[in-house]
Amino acid sequence: GVALGSYLAGEFTMHFGRRKVMLVANIAIVFFSLISIIPMFLTIFLSRFFFSVSVGLIIVASLKILVETIPAPMLGYGFG
Repeated sequence: GVALGSYLAGEFTMHFGRRKVMLVANIAIVFFSLISIIPMFLTIFLSRFFFSVSVGLIIVASLKILVETIPAPMLGYGFG
């Protein structure tokens, strides 16, 4: 799931913007965490899968936001 989310994150962040992707992915993480409480195998399986897709989206979007905030002279010294 994380690999799929990371793969889709590039297209999503270019199309919708980094901030919107982060917001929707955070809401999805909370939602799928609450859904995974239901004690049914299929529900737990699907909610954990979509939870991990959302985590993959957040990883890529947050790194893109972080690179934008680092000053250009510091990019080669362990930052970005």
